Amino acid sequence: MPEDAGKFAEKIGVYAQNSIVNIHNQNIGVSDDSGATPINWHEICRQLLESQRRLTSNPLMQDESAKLQREQIYVPLALVQRTKPEKRDKDDVSPEEGTRLYEPQYEEKQRFEHEAFLTQILEKAEGKTKGKHIALIGEAGAGKTTLLQSIAFWVLEKNLGFSIWISLADLGRSGTLTDLQSYLFNNWLSFAVPPTQLTQAKEELTTQIQQGRVWLLLDGVDEVAVFGVQTLQAIAQQLTGWIAQSRVVLTCRLNVWQADYNALETFETYRLLDFDYPKQVHEFIDNWFGNLTSQRNLTPQPPLLIKERGSDKSEGRGSDKSEERGSDKSEERKSKAERLKAELDNAERGRLRDLVQNPLRLTLLCSIWQSEEGNLPQTKAGLYQQFVQQIYTWKKNRFPISTEEQQKLNNALGRLALRDIQEGGSRFRLLESFIKEQLDDPDDEKSSFYKALQLGWLNHVGIAAESQSQEKVYAFFHATFEEYFAALTIDDWDFFLPREHKNKPVKDKDTGKPKPYQIFEPQWKEVILLWLGRENLDLESQKKEEFIKALVEFNDGCGQFYQYRAYFLAAMGIVEFGDCSKADDIVEQIVKWGFGYFNTQTKQWQTFADPVEEGANTALQQTHRAKAIAALVKLINTSQDEDTRRDAAYSLGKIAVGNESAIAALVKLIDTSQDEYTRWLVADSLGKIAVGNESAIAALVKLIDTSQDEFTRRQAAESLEKILTTDQMAKVVTALRDNSKPNKERYKVIWHCAQNMSYSDFYQAWHPRSNMKSAMRSAQYRWWQVALYLFLGLCIFALVRFTVSPSVNNPANIQRQQ
Repeated sequence: MPEDAGKFAEKIGVYAQNSIVNIHNQNIGVSDDSGATPINWHEICRQLLESQRRLTSNPLMQDESAKLQREQIYVPLALVQRTKPEKRDKDDVSPEEGTRLYEPQYEEKQRFEHEAFLTQILEKAEGKTKGKHIALIGEAGAGKTTLLQSIAFWVLEKNLGFSIWISLADLGRSGTLTDLQSYLFNNWLSFAVPPTQLTQAKEELTTQIQQGRVWLLLDGVDEVAVFGVQTLQAIAQQLTGWIAQSRVVLTCRLNVWQADYNALETFETYRLLDFDYPKQVHEFIDNWFGNLTSQRNLTPQPPLLIKERGSDKSEGRGSDKSEERGSDKSEERKSKAERLKAELDNAERGRLRDLVQNPLRLTLLCSIWQSEEGNLPQTKAGLYQQFVQQIYTWKKNRFPISTEEQQKLNNALGRLALRDIQEGGSRFRLLESFIKEQLDDPDDEKSSFYKALQLGWLNHVGIAAESQSQEKVYAFFHATFEEYFAALTIDDWDFFLPREHKNKPVKDKDTGKPKPYQIFEPQWKEVILLWLGRENLDLESQKKEEFIKALVEFNDGCGQFYQYRAYFLAAMGIVEFGDCSKADDIVEQIVKWGFGYFNTQTKQWQTFADPVEEGANTALQQTHRAKAIAALVKLINTSQDEDTRRDAAYSLGKIAVGNESAIAALVKLIDTSQDEYTRWLVADSLGKIAVGNESAIAALVKLIDTSQDEFTRRQAAESLEKILTTDQMAKVVTALRDNSKPNKERYKVIWHCAQNMSYSDFYQAWHPRSNMKSAMRSAQYRWWQVALYLFLGLCIFALVRFTVSPSVNNPANIQRQQ
């Protein structure tokens, strides 16, 4: 459980309020000649960030059995820039512009590794907004807050300005959004500087903002609920006037951003990518288990005590034994990491591999595996369920609670979570008075509130900004656990979609108002998916089948606009409800909408409206992955429409990492297609999914050799560099070196190999014929050696035979023996 903000503040000489640390007592700055004390903004921001990082740290890393520092296990995520799709009619392309205009303008434009993003986009300001307005979007648990914290400290380290952290949930209360300027001057500054410096501080902060030196780090746009207006629109209204001269980096969940992305269309949008499998997932696992350290080993020891221990010989021998035990534990941890990686590599664990490419869920899995190796879950709900049980197991010594009490507490937390999401006034930040209405008093040891605090399900995160009485604010262990507990409380799918719906909104009999249709509200999407992933009892399974059926058969009575949305939700739902009887039919329909179909009556390829195609393609990336890949491979192998095969190849590049059947289909498409644009796009997809695959490497080498299109060769070269492993480079160098048609793409790949191979290895690959001659000479030498040994052996045998035979056959010897 995170350390209480007040206790932590005592250690650094400050106190915490409203997730902000008051540093009035700190001696910051040096007095100038006028007697005024200059404000050290750099140090103020650093201390505030240190406190904020402690308050928002993941409790998974602070378990009693293993204190982990974020830096020890952090694996930087890559990001991809997102732009609006640009539709273009191929008939309008002039011949002079050639293949370049066929390069697709898809939603995902450019990939950035972590360091490249910091350097190019933020430091060098190479983006369209010159790094002034950046939006970081991603799914729940994707690492948005972690990345934003990393950026905050990086800005200070690079001396690029001053980082001001603002949790947007603190601004959005009771359906209204506190004015950002007012918050900075009346709340943030009042905790940052003493009252005697407020006037000076306001002037200096204004100047710093106008000079572009202030970075506003706005965390959790999705945690703000504003009545009567979209959240993003409310944020956009705040970032106007002189305050817009500050540099802004904000985080937001993907579904909330997509609901109204036009509101902040001036922002550069970057989506956090999941971990790559297996490289980054394995790296995280190695980091987790390699850095697990007993809590007592991380507790600093007084210098005198350390000296006393070291001065005694017997203690020294004990220390040696401790080192041996530590070494044994280290090997045990490494062994655990290897077993977990082997379990994930199992062919039957495809769904789980996909699941744990999300940082939070991988953290949960490592935490479970750390304490108890056993059956691994296949769904998000199953993963959270196991972790809930682990929490109770871990805490049983410090805070024992019976199974019946656990169930009651889970139900109480579910009711609290459900009400919070329904009312939407705070979104994950809960006032103490609000919690007390559901869980009673936190000081009552029998109350659910007290138990939730002791077990870490709820944590104190600050003081309410709008509260005159400095009311405490709490948050769930993680936002996704609030959604999980809410899902546990919902008995029937009627909560999400009225059972009696036919073709128009159903009215509540008591109020006469339309019932809520949660299936179309973005804040309920994760709850719905978790509900579908709950433990599959017979009754539960029947309810899930009914719900999926209701979604795919939904009739909106108004042009099918909501029918598609319901169907796309069903496509996402079958990932969690893997046993759904309609899964294959759903994927087939999604593929049909996304890529079209051959109309047997008109004898033409039939397609759908662009929004339908785009929605279907997005759903295809979020539905049951194995079924989606199989459907796309079938489409490539059977379709006669070149555009359709090309689009399917592009989609495989998004979802089919390491999938052998998908790679084989793409390799075949390179050989069979005569369309250079298709070959270009297939080469791009192979670069994303075929790391180390021999057939893909051979196909790309051949493409560099045979393609007459410069852009196709260039893409093949770039993809080849991405998927080549070090031990495969020698063969590629030899193949490209011997080719009789030199081109710059071939040279580029060979150059790449030269930068990653030893000189001797590269030389041998460059001179394969001399190597062959050397090998033949070596082989010839070995044959002569064998022949010589045989000859000498025969000579020795003959000599022995010659010397022994006379004594045996001599008549005199025979007579003498008689």
